[in-house]
Amino acid sequence: MPQSHVVMGKIIMTRLLIISIIALFHVATSVHAAEKIPNWLNSLIAKYKSEQVGDPPREIWQYEYMGKFVYYFPEQCCDLGSDLLNADGIKICSPDGGYAGTGDGKCMDFLSERKNGKLIWKDMRKPKKMRP
Repeated sequence: MPQSHVVMGKIIMTRLLIISIIALFHVATSVHAAEKIPNWLNSLIAKYKSEQVGDPPREIWQYEYMGKFVYYFPEQCCDLGSDLLNADGIKICSPDGGYAGTGDGKCMDFLSERKNGKLIWKDMRKPKKMRP
């Protein structure tokens, strides 16, 4: 085999090794991040799973806001406000929703300033259809 083929083979193997290490690191950090869901949030998800499915189904999003992790619960229905909770599960505000659609006015910049959104949980059950 010519020397250039051996060198090329080593370069390809080195690149494959680097890609594999990066992929493993990504999987490991994703699993680690999933383990960081606070206990109060796991309890709340269990509660939601025991209730009737919302329409639209519930979602919980994690964002960075003002340098901290927060949890955003989009509005469920009919002029109800959304909820924004801090990492301890304490309500900060209602960024949107409500009668005017603008929330409670306590964190009006949340929707424009939030960063790194990640869907934490979504109720994948199908809502039951109401009979006419």
